[in-house]
Amino acid sequence: MLLTYQLPLSDARRFVPDQPTRLVGPDWPAPIPGEEFVRSFGPVERRRRGGHEEFHDEIAYAEAKGAVRFDRLEARALGAAPRTIHPVLAYRRLLCSGREQGAAVVRLEVGFAAGGRRGGTARVPTLAGQDAVQVALDLLELPLTVGSGPKGRVKSSLWTLGKPFADVYQRASTASGQAISEAERGLVLPCEPLLLFEYEGDEMASLPSAARAVDPSRVGGLDLAFVWVEYRRRQFGLWFLRRDREQEPLCRRLRLGLCRIHAEHQVLKRTLSILLSEDLKYVRGSKGSDLLDAYLASATRVLQRDEHGGFSHAAIQEVVSAYEAVVNPDELAILSARLEQARRQIRLSVERYSGRAAGTPATVPPASPESGDTIRVVVSYSHADSAYVDESDKYSLLSYLRGGLERDRFRFWHDKRIQTGELWDACIKEEIDAADVALVLVSQAFLNSSYCTNVEFQRFLKESRRRNLTVYPILLSPCDWESQEWLAETQFQPGMGATIETHYADPGKRKQLCLDILKELRAIGAQIRATRP
Repeated sequence: MLLTYQLPLSDARRFVPDQPTRLVGPDWPAPIPGEEFVRSFGPVERRRRGGHEEFHDEIAYAEAKGAVRFDRLEARALGAAPRTIHPVLAYRRLLCSGREQGAAVVRLEVGFAAGGRRGGTARVPTLAGQDAVQVALDLLELPLTVGSGPKGRVKSSLWTLGKPFADVYQRASTASGQAISEAERGLVLPCEPLLLFEYEGDEMASLPSAARAVDPSRVGGLDLAFVWVEYRRRQFGLWFLRRDREQEPLCRRLRLGLCRIHAEHQVLKRTLSILLSEDLKYVRGSKGSDLLDAYLASATRVLQRDEHGGFSHAAIQEVVSAYEAVVNPDELAILSARLEQARRQIRLSVERYSGRAAGTPATVPPASPESGDTIRVVVSYSHADSAYVDESDKYSLLSYLRGGLERDRFRFWHDKRIQTGELWDACIKEEIDAADVALVLVSQAFLNSSYCTNVEFQRFLKESRRRNLTVYPILLSPCDWESQEWLAETQFQPGMGATIETHYADPGKRKQLCLDILKELRAIGAQIRATRP
C-alpha cells in the first residue's frame, strides 16, 4: 500500500508587475539534476522512472527533506487496532510547473509506504470502509517540523501544513536579502490537499460506502474511486486506486495525472480568487499579464482535455467538478469583467471551465472524536508556563507524556497548534468539545488568566457534566488553588498540596511523577474506551 499526500500551492507573483524578489532558478521545468539546489529544500533530482508524456515538467523535482521533517515517525500507528498501519516515509519532493506558466503550480508530495516498523516488510492488514478513512485522518495528524520559514522551524501536522509550508517555499524562492512584503505573501497561498491510496487487491476489503467509482472503461480498466471526507470544519478529497501489476505503467501515469489534475484545478481556483479580489490586476500587454495568459491557456487546456495517456481526463474532471467549482455562479460575471482585456480565446476558455457548477456528492460523515480508539487530550495552560508544553524540549512534561502515550493512540492538542489565519477562540472551543481528557496545568498565572478560568475551565465543567469529560489538573507551582471551588473539590497531581516546582525539583523525583501521571492517563484512556460502543 502506498499513501500519497499532495499539498498544492498557488504562486501568482510573476503575474504582478514589478515583483523583483521572485527567483527564476532553479530553471523549471528543465533544471540540471545533480547540479542545481533549492534553498531550504535540497538538490534537484530526476525521477528514476522518467516523467510524464503530457506533463514534461514532472521529470525533475527538488528534495523536500530540509523543509518537512517528521517527528518520531517510526513510533506512529495509523488506524484502529487490530488493523493498524505503521507508515514508512517513501519520499518528500517539491515539483513546480513550467517556466512558461510563471511557476504558478507548486506541489509538495509526500509518500508513505504501509507495513511493519522500519522497513514496511510486515503484512499490511486488510482495511474496510471506515478503517481506511480513519487511516487517512490519522495520517493528516502526523506531527512534523517545517523549516526554515520567517518564524524559523514551526511545529505542525499534515493537516495544518498549508500556511507554514507556503512561507517556507516563498522564502526559498525569494532572492537572498530581499524582504517579503505583505502584498507578496498574499500571492503565495496553499490549496486544499489530496490523499491517494494505492492498494493491492487483498489490502482493501471494501471502500467507504459513500465512495464514487469512476467508470473503469474510461481509465484503462483500472479500479479508481473517490470520496469527499469532512473533518475539522474542512473537507478533502480521498482517492482509491487499485494497483494492477499487469498494468503498472498505466497505474503510474494515472497517479501522476490524477495528482496534477487536482493541483491544476486547485491552483486555478486560487488564482481566479486573487483576480476577483483585485490583488491581481490584468493589464493587457504587461509582462505579468502575458504570463497570466500563458498560465490560463495551459491550465484550462489541461483541465478540459478529454483523454490523454491511456485514461480519460474528463472522467476525473467530472468527479472533481462534482464537489468543487472554481468560482461561484455569482462571481462569473465579475470574473469576465476582470478578464475583459484578455484575448477572447483565453477569456472564453476560462469562462467555459469556470461555468461548471458544483454538485452535491456523497460525503463520509464527520469523524466523531468520541468514537474509535483515539483518546484526545486538550492541554490548558498559561503562556507563562509554556516550558511545560515545549515539544522541542524532550524533558518537558508534554514531551514525556506524548512519548509514552501516542503509541497508545493518545493525541495531545494545545493552542500552539493553531495556525496563522485560524480563529483561535473557535479552535480552542472546538478542541475542548472534541476532547476526552482536559489536562489542566495550574499555576497562579493560570488562575489570574480570565480566559483560562472563565472560558476554558467553565467549558471543561460544562462538558464534564454533559458527557463526562475527564478533567485532570496538575499543580505546577504554589498558588491560591484552595480558593477555587472547582479545584478544591477535584483530585489533582501531585496531591496533598504539593507542586511540581517546589516538591519535585529533583530530576529523579520529577521523572517518577511524570511516569505516575502517564500511567494514570493510560488507565483513564482504558476506562473511556471500555464505555465506547
